[in-house]
Amino acid sequence: YGLLLSDFMNRGGFAEVVGVVSACSAIAAIMSTADSALLGVSNILSKDFLVNWLFTCVPSWNTPRMVTWFSRAISTAIVTLTVVMAIKWEPLHNEETKAQIYGDLIGMQNAIL
Repeated sequence: YGLLLSDFMNRGGFAEVVGVVSACSAIAAIMSTADSALLGVSNILSKDFLVNWLFTCVPSWNTPRMVTWFSRAISTAIVTLTVVMAIKWEPLHNEETKAQIYGDLIGMQNAIL
């Protein structure tokens, strides 16, 4: 896909416009998928864990403001964890183990969703 886009963009004119629009649409699709996964995991943790467990133990925290605050904190923690993991986790950068690790990560993501 990358080679095809590169070829289109090097041709110039209308082919370059098609290449740019195609690249933008691919980035939008990736961002939409990542956003949906983040929202799904955050919603599961905030609604099932917080509302159905923690807030029944501490009813004074069960306010819309606290639910919103905890949901945002969970989303921020998940994004931070995944970025740090992508940058620092050595098996992701090792050529021998990279394919297995990516397969395991996709399997975990599908299990969560």
